[in-house]
Amino acid sequence: MGRCGKLQIIGHKDVMATACPGEKFPLSQVIQQVREPGSSSAPSWKLDIVKEARRAGLITSDHNPEDPAEKWFVLQVALNLLKTLKA
Repeated sequence: MGRCGKLQIIGHKDVMATACPGEKFPLSQVIQQVREPGSSSAPSWKLDIVKEARRAGLITSDHNPEDPAEKWFVLQVALNLLKTLKA
């Protein structure tokens, strides 16, 4: 229960009609990591982002799975932008 006590973690779609966070965002994995920190290694989606970002030349070394969410979001946005530009 950590520093913040017992928190309920919900997605936008749990509050109002929306597709957010979408099928590509692993909300259930994020919730599990918050509830059970250190219970498993890096989620596969983070490893996939790192592998793809290295292949695309966006990064030159692996990133720490514990890095802030903003880093993962920016990497994924950059990868999506590259895919769009190549199409």
